[in-house]
Amino acid sequence: DKLPMFIRAIDVEGFGVLSIRYVYQRSEAVDAIHLLFLHGSFLESRKLLPLLTANHPRIHVVAISLPG
Repeated sequence: DKLPMFIRAIDVEGFGVLSIRYVYQRSEAVDAIHLLFLHGSFLESRKLLPLLTANHPRIHVVAISLPG
């Protein structure tokens, strides 16, 4: 399965730049709210993403792979 994955460079003062990997899956519902899914690996969101249909909860999922 292909996940909608992105990488974002974030400059952290006194540390440098962190490359943060994340999955961002939008719900089919235009009025959905965002859910920031913090866990350990974005791969854990694979079970949640298929549930994002018009007949299910209206949630956009942002699943971040925590650095380190």
